[in-house]
Amino acid sequence: MKGSAVGKATADALRRRGYTVFVTDVDPAKMAQATADGCTACAREQALGSGTLVFGCTGRTSLPTSDYGLLKDGAVLINGASGNHEFGLHEVSARKFENGDRDAVVGKDGYRRSAFRGHDIIVGDTAEGEAIQNRVIRGKSGKEILALRSGYVVNMTLGLPPEYVQLTLGLLLAGCLQAVQETSAGLKDIPDATQQFLVGRTTKHLAKLGHDLHAPDFRSLASWAA
Repeated sequence: MKGSAVGKATADALRRRGYTVFVTDVDPAKMAQATADGCTACAREQALGSGTLVFGCTGRTSLPTSDYGLLKDGAVLINGASGNHEFGLHEVSARKFENGDRDAVVGKDGYRRSAFRGHDIIVGDTAEGEAIQNRVIRGKSGKEILALRSGYVVNMTLGLPPEYVQLTLGLLLAGCLQAVQETSAGLKDIPDATQQFLVGRTTKHLAKLGHDLHAPDFRSLASWAA
């Protein structure tokens, strides 16, 4: 999990819910910040081998398929980045996924089902397309990994209410405005002051609606009920 705005927000949300969060990053300063925030900053191999929920928030291929052997049995991959290449699964065809999952079946209702860690699970509605199917990846050693949405991005779906998505859109706009002014290559963080301003404005707006950015509940929103 990279120490970006998305990575930090994800780690904070998990810690508030009682999870032990392992963080790895190539930037020592961000590893130090993760420790200060209450996370366990550690080497990449330790982080991958410790987490049951594995979030990729780097915007690059942080976990190629060749490294899946480092994951725990039963690990769930969740792409929280801005591109579909976080886990290297964008290059895996739907046919290859299906051929590798002996338990995958499609029922008369149009839902694909499979087995994961001894449980019968629904992995998706075939009417909505192959790319957003959850996939069970089975290794030769018997290890099972569940990739949500086949490794595609899961954090910017159309179902997210506009009252909450405004923060994401604000950060994207800030990133675009910053990009046109940059003169050097490479990844750049949005300034902390900009991030804090956007979070503050979103928090204030949601408070007027009786909502808390850090404890989202969409049920009373007209856009969600519709």
